[in-house]
Amino acid sequence: MIKIDRNMDEENFSGQRFEDMEMTEKWVTACDFTNTVIINADIYRSVLCSSDFSNAEIIRSSFCKKVNCNYAVFENAKITDTKFIDVTFLESNFRNAVFENVLFSYSLFDENTDFTGCVFKNVEFKNTTFEGIFNGATFYDITFTDVNFIDNTWIQPKINIGTPESPKYLCNEEIRQWILNGGAK
Repeated sequence: MIKIDRNMDEENFSGQRFEDMEMTEKWVTACDFTNTVIINADIYRSVLCSSDFSNAEIIRSSFCKKVNCNYAVFENAKITDTKFIDVTFLESNFRNAVFENVLFSYSLFDENTDFTGCVFKNVEFKNTTFEGIFNGATFYDITFTDVNFIDNTWIQPKINIGTPESPKYLCNEEIRQWILNGGAK
């Protein structure tokens, strides 16, 4: 088992393989995890702000309890069989990421979170808040459950299935139908 037992800033782990990794209450900020393979990670109450997971493979991992992934980059990442529970992703970049068998529960995404070109396969969003717009994401077999519940106020989701230059917004039942029809058509 690999145990991250210290705080880190701007360290380079590019291309490394992490199996059975444990990280509890650590600050790992602006670190480079590009092209890494992360298997069976248990990340608990940690801060991963501004870290770069571009082209990473994250497999059978858990990010739980107040994990902060704000400004993190997951561009072109492949995330499989992973749980994100109580995680914030403010202004995070998921451009062209692939999610398969992933659970997001009690997570928070804002209008600056970039899902452009993402593929979602068997992904569940449960008690998750989207403050803003999905920007041209591709959806497959997705389940939305209790989405956008914040401070006892129901916030209606709005999704942009167009481009930033030529937006096409869907709301409420239109979103559900779009997802059931496979998205991005």
